Amino acid sequence: QVPGPTTDTATTSVTQSAALTIAKTQSSGPSPATAAGNVLGYTIVVTNTGAVSQTGVTVSDTLPDGTAATLSGPTESVTTNSILEVGETWTYTTSYTVTQADIDDGSDLVNTASVTTTQVPGPTTDTATTSVTQAASLTIAKTQSSGPSPATAAGNVLGYTIVVTNTGSISQTGVTVSDTLPDGTAATLSGPTESVTTN
Repeated sequence: QVPGPTTDTATTSVTQSAALTIAKTQSSGPSPATAAGNVLGYTIVVTNTGAVSQTGVTVSDTLPDGTAATLSGPTESVTTNSILEVGETWTYTTSYTVTQADIDDGSDLVNTASVTTTQVPGPTTDTATTSVTQAASLTIAKTQSSGPSPATAAGNVLGYTIVVTNTGSISQTGVTVSDTLPDGTAATLSGPTESVTTN
């Protein structure tokens, strides 16, 4: 009697929720940084915390000196398909070598990573901060470098060498060297001869 079919439809809408996080951490090297040449390693993890897969993932990183980092990765935790799937993490690594200018300045070394996707244009950012510890120290060494020892007669000329060495982690300024001769008078010093840079 009703060959139909007779139909009816139920419709459920779909809401897409795109969200992500980025976390940047210092994963190796000293903290605080103590000397030029320290290598600070960083790990960056991007996580899809939303309900839809994300595409067009672009991650960038600005090093403490303002230059763009070279990133390794990503290592995709679910599928290596250039799609940031729901719940998936992408992991990157990079590093920064501390300079003498960084140590002399003494300010925190701030390193910022950012990520954009087609679905979350952002950018979404996170920052890793490494403090800097300055250590100022020096030594002075005075040796007799010429002439008889012991002195044997009036007129003997005794030559001396004075070496000042920066044994700390920061460059030093306002360097003043003085020398008192055996008779109590102030010596006239030649130099200095600077071993690294004449500045």
